[in-house]
Amino acid sequence: MTAILERRESESLWGRFCNWITSTENRLYIGWFGVLMIPTLLTATSVFIIAFIAAPPVDIDGIREPVSGSLLYGNNIISGAIIPTSAAIACYMGREWELSFRLGMRPWIAVAYSAPVAAATAVFLIYPIG
Repeated sequence: MTAILERRESESLWGRFCNWITSTENRLYIGWFGVLMIPTLLTATSVFIIAFIAAPPVDIDGIREPVSGSLLYGNNIISGAIIPTSAAIACYMGREWELSFRLGMRPWIAVAYSAPVAAATAVFLIYPIG
């Protein structure tokens, strides 16, 4: 009986991590943008929730009249939730661009065709809430 031993190249831990992060075979694509985005968004979400509930009043206008924006200082959910969303949109577009690049597509096409989706979401989901 003959046994054939195949010699495998041992890949470093960093090499395996890089292959896993950039693999398009995963159920959820992470990518290098996701490596930066996921912990950043988790931190931003937790800080936003804390500030939404308990942020102290701040003198925004410089006229010594503090403006409060949290629930503990008497605001309702709608007035406390009006925040700029450009950072969230940029995180979404960045991951979309990277995934389309990894799949061999023209990245700008995926970003361009997501504009109607963003518009429909704004009209049919966000506007009825506000």
